[in-house]
This record gives sequence, structure tokens and C-alpha cells, in this order.
Amino acid sequence: MTNVKKSEKLYDYYEAAIVEGSLRSGERLPAERELAKRFELSRTGVREALQQLKAKGWIVSKRGGGHYVSAQLQQDIADPILKILDNNPNAHFDLLEFRHSIEGDCAYNAALRANDVDIAALRKAYQALQKAYQQYDIEAEANADAEFHLAVAEASHNLIFLHLVKSLFSVLQTNMHSSITKMFENRIAREALMNQHSAIYDAIVNRQPSTAKEAAHQHIRYVEKLLEDLAREENRRERSRRRYQNN
Repeated sequence: MTNVKKSEKLYDYYEAAIVEGSLRSGERLPAERELAKRFELSRTGVREALQQLKAKGWIVSKRGGGHYVSAQLQQDIADPILKILDNNPNAHFDLLEFRHSIEGDCAYNAALRANDVDIAALRKAYQALQKAYQQYDIEAEANADAEFHLAVAEASHNLIFLHLVKSLFSVLQTNMHSSITKMFENRIAREALMNQHSAIYDAIVNRQPSTAKEAAHQHIRYVEKLLEDLAREENRRERSRRRYQNN
């Protein structure tokens, strides 16, 4: 095999790994020496392949050395949505409506398609979520919640679903942090949410697509109802404060 073809093999391998989600944003690629050994390439051939990946926007080089999977494509989607959520609190309900559409199908397909590796990753994410819940750590719980839903999307083996969820990962973290903060003192609500995650997890592991999809929908419906109730309660409090201030 010529050096050019081997260089193309390296490029194709990492392009596929990034597209399919095997490599996440920010992950570091092996050192050039390791890549040269793995793909039986000269250092020049490795650099040519890496340059192609950079030109396509798949990777970036950082000062001090190293090549990393680019986060720019995901940021291009997430940043405008984060600004919308910051400036319009009601847009959080639009995000939940979007999650209704995508997460039910992700759970359904995950129950159909998840392999042993996917189940292991999902179990790890689920256990991390349980641990964060028990520790009463808002930040850890929000991150673990988003990681769990990302693991479901990865297990769905639908590249479009996966990239949409990955692109919105920071949005999901922000949204979940806001939701968890608002209901943090409501132990009943938090236990219900944990039970809903358990239902999604169990349905996927037990290969029950329809049950998994409905469990995902029930979870989002419950979050919507909680946030609507909290918003109404806050409106009543605000009216009471205005009434008190005017007296």
C-alpha cells in the first residue's frame, strides 16, 4: 500500500470516528508517532492526513502540541440557542418540545439496536446519575443527566439523532441545571425523575422499544408539568410582592 493510500486510510478512519460519535468534541488524537506506527505511515504522511482533517474542520491543533476533535460545529448550533434561552425563559418549553420529538425515538431505537458496548456505556451513565442524585450535587446531577440522555442517543445508532443531541449537549446541561435547581428541594419530584430515568434505562436494557419510547415521553411530560407549576407559583409570588409593596 502506498504512503498516499495509507494517509487516506488514516483520514477516513478519523473522519468516520468523529461522524459516528466514537470521538467526542475535545478528545485528543494519539500523538503523531503513535499514528505513524498504527497506520504504518511516515511522519510526513501522518501530517498530511492531519492537515486534511484540520482543513475539513474535524480537528484543531492547540498550542503546546496535540490535535483535538473540534467543538466548533456543535458550538455553531448550540450558541444561538443558549442566547435564545437566556433572553426568553419561555423558550425552555420549546426545548422540551424538541426533546419530546427526538428523545422518544432515541430511546425506541436504542432498545432495538443497542449492543453490549452501548449497554455498558448506558449503565455507566445511569450509575453516575444515581450517584449524583444521592450526593445532592446540582452541578454533577445536571451533567450526569445530560450524559445519560447522550448515552441513549449513542445507543440509538442514528447518526442524525446523535449529532443533534451532541450539538445541543451544552444546551441540555444548562436546561437541566436550571430545572434541577428549581426543584432541588422537592424530594418527591426528584425521586419521580430518578424513577423515570430508571424506567427508560430498564426498557432499553430489556429490549422493549415501545416501553422505552413511552417512558421517555412520560419523563419529558413530567418535567414540563413541574416547570409550568413552578412558573405559575412564581407568578403568584410576584403578584403578592407587588401587592405588598403598593400597600
